[in-house]
Amino acid sequence: MKKVLMATDLSERCERALHRAIAIADEFEAELEIIHIVDETLIEGITLQHEAAARAAIAQQMNALPPGRSAKFAQQVIRGLDCAGIIQRSEEYGADLIVLGIHRNDARELF
Repeated sequence: MKKVLMATDLSERCERALHRAIAIADEFEAELEIIHIVDETLIEGITLQHEAAARAAIAQQMNALPPGRSAKFAQQVIRGLDCAGIIQRSEEYGADLIVLGIHRNDARELF
């Protein structure tokens, strides 16, 4: 396994998934990319605000982690629609594994 993709909605629900993704990337000496999808249907001004806030939140989460992790990570904030954006980025990135947190919707058919 060379590439791990972790998708986050930036909620506390995703903290456990983030820790798991880091542990897996460390164990396999894999690259880790953390992504957040911003709804592409929002108006441009709001989209830009969401993108900036998402980048800052991901950086803050990573900086708050205890030292000692060896995985190299990158972050991407992508315009798209939830599951379709995750799948598209996974294919572009060549992810061997996708790590997700608990889904917040009851509609299981999304995934």
